[in-house]
Amino acid sequence: MGLAVLASSLRRGGLVPRILDANVERFTPEQAASVIKASGAPCVGFSLNIYNLASSLKIARLLRRAGMKCHITAGGAFASAYAVELLSRFEVFDSVVRGDGEASTASLARALRRSVDWRGIP
Repeated sequence: MGLAVLASSLRRGGLVPRILDANVERFTPEQAASVIKASGAPCVGFSLNIYNLASSLKIARLLRRAGMKCHITAGGAFASAYAVELLSRFEVFDSVVRGDGEASTASLARALRRSVDWRGIP
């Protein structure tokens, strides 16, 4: 339900989110990266946990290697708890959304759409 609430928050802000659950779709990281790249999304978010960290990193790295310049963010309880470590150890993440994230994610997406500095978003 967390991602659905997040998507609803983005829609209320005039944005058009898409949720891709690579596990449900039974996508390999390569397939997931291909679908994401084809979407041309300006921002891609990963809901991280200990079980999907490796596959999420692989997808994000595949996107970067394919030349995708989108903003890549991480969220969820795991990302919130390990934000500093994720940002310092994994160059693929541009940001981490901490806590519930509805307001912060919507603010981040709006800032990216307007090409304004997003770094001060709480």
